[in-house]
Amino acid sequence: MGSPAGLAGILSTGDVMTAYRRALAANVRRVRAVASSGALVEADLPVGSPLDGVTVAAAGWPRDTVLVSINRDGRTIVPRGDAVLRAGDRLTVFSTDAGRAPLEGLLGAPPIPPLVTEA
Repeated sequence: MGSPAGLAGILSTGDVMTAYRRALAANVRRVRAVASSGALVEADLPVGSPLDGVTVAAAGWPRDTVLVSINRDGRTIVPRGDAVLRAGDRLTVFSTDAGRAPLEGLLGAPPIPPLVTEA
């Protein structure tokens, strides 16, 4: 039998993984270039936080912070403006040194140790 119509080639899992790793490495370099005085921090959104029940867009994030991800019930959620934050969510946030104290105030959480820092 001949080739199926439209078959252009075959990719191996190795080819896909190599391309993925190259793209990931390029993204990490970009983050490091931006992160010279910042850190990724994780915080659990406590019960009673002013952000419980608020959308990401309406949260009023401090100037020097960016919400990176929301982990809820073992699921990672990409933070979009209409995503609603819930008590118990684990938030990963990039913050400069200047944004840390305002971020802690916004989350209603105790001081947050850095998850990853860049020098």
